[in-house]
Amino acid sequence: MIAKSLLIGLMSLVLASCGATPKQESAPVQVNGSSNINRPTLFLATPEFAGNLDVDKVANECFMLQTLSDSIRASAETYQANILVDRSRNSEMPDEYMLRVTYIDVTPHRWVLFSLRPSSTATLKVDIVRNGEVVRSTQKAIGSGVALGACDRLEKIAEAGGRFVAKWSTQQDYN
Repeated sequence: MIAKSLLIGLMSLVLASCGATPKQESAPVQVNGSSNINRPTLFLATPEFAGNLDVDKVANECFMLQTLSDSIRASAETYQANILVDRSRNSEMPDEYMLRVTYIDVTPHRWVLFSLRPSSTATLKVDIVRNGEVVRSTQKAIGSGVALGACDRLEKIAEAGGRFVAKWSTQQDYN
């Protein structure tokens, strides 16, 4: 019994001392070997749902598009993305880069085998456009089964989508 107590005390002492050592600072790492300072500004167009989606109830009751826009703005600061959110601009100007974000698929209720509650999924399409021509494009399907309500799940998906858009835009060489 005493040996067991001594062993536990020794192990906790070792663990506590390992956690007390100062961490070494590392040099900042550049994403893909390039810096965002030289990249032109991306102007974020107002996020939208694709025209073929039947999401009237989602658009009226949930704040999915607003949450996505806010998440892109907050994540742009975190990832040091050069994204400017300008709600008054939806059309691109010549020689400017526009970031178009569109939900091409939204499923508010999706039942999964052996689950106790439904989940939601949404597919995001992100385009970097210049002079009407798509320079870079990607799609990302995001799901959530954590929140109880459909709007809560879709807003969690929108937050994750905003982080994805900001991070993805920093990794693209669109200049």
